[in-house]
Amino acid sequence: LALWHRPNGQFATLRSGSEQTGFVARSPAPLPAWREGRSEWIGNLQAETNASDLAAAAQAGLSSVLLVPLLIQGAAIGVMKLFSREPRQQDLAIQQLLEGLCAQIAQFLDRAQVEAQLRKSQKMEAIGQLASGVAHDFNNQLTVIAGNANLLLMDEQLNLETVTGLKEISAAAKRASSLTQQLLAFSRRQLMHASAVQINKVITETARMLERVVGETIKLETSLAPGLPILRADESMLGQVLLGLALHARDSMPQGGQVFITTEMIRIDPDHARRIPEATPGSFVRLTVRD
Repeated sequence: LALWHRPNGQFATLRSGSEQTGFVARSPAPLPAWREGRSEWIGNLQAETNASDLAAAAQAGLSSVLLVPLLIQGAAIGVMKLFSREPRQQDLAIQQLLEGLCAQIAQFLDRAQVEAQLRKSQKMEAIGQLASGVAHDFNNQLTVIAGNANLLLMDEQLNLETVTGLKEISAAAKRASSLTQQLLAFSRRQLMHASAVQINKVITETARMLERVVGETIKLETSLAPGLPILRADESMLGQVLLGLALHARDSMPQGGQVFITTEMIRIDPDHARRIPEATPGSFVRLTVRD
């Protein structure tokens, strides 16, 4: 709110109230400028009680206001307010002038958002390329380690202790190889390899890693329905999705909290499927991650 006069206590209250006014997206908004995205001319602020900043404007001695929304893709992201000390009737010339100004401001803000998204996309692409290069180099080293371990295991004269150690090396190399597959999946350079998957087994194995990743302040709990059917999915990508969701949950709860992973069988009937885009009737396994 720009104040084109000498500040005083009354207008300071108005400014504070205006700066703190807002609403949550998709929730009921008090004014049509927010709710419907259209301009509104209020000729008598004394009768307006729907917004705290307008009530403060009336107390400061202002009489009328023109509200013009800033629209991006049809949704109001802000409202420009032009107050007057004198009662004024609707002036279409002033309204059209401010609507044009607000349209230019919204266009600038929309462009800034698109540019920020583009920069983020380019940054993620660069990270993906780096991850892909690291994964390939690391995988080459793992191939050498696993290959030599398997060659040594072919020696029948090895004692039990040596054989046990070599098998642990081979198993560790296999687990590390799955990490490189996750890096390649992150970089989007690995095609999906669908196979028969026991989803509860994947979750149980991934949960061990997630407990270390989310830290001690986050409690990870699982509730897995027994007897689920075998699914056809990419196991490494499924683990990557769970890891990504767990990391987001950790970052959103800096003071600690809980993450719940559940599985269950559900059935979608034809009536319910018609209300969900791309849904088909039938039985499905539902995986839920919540915090």
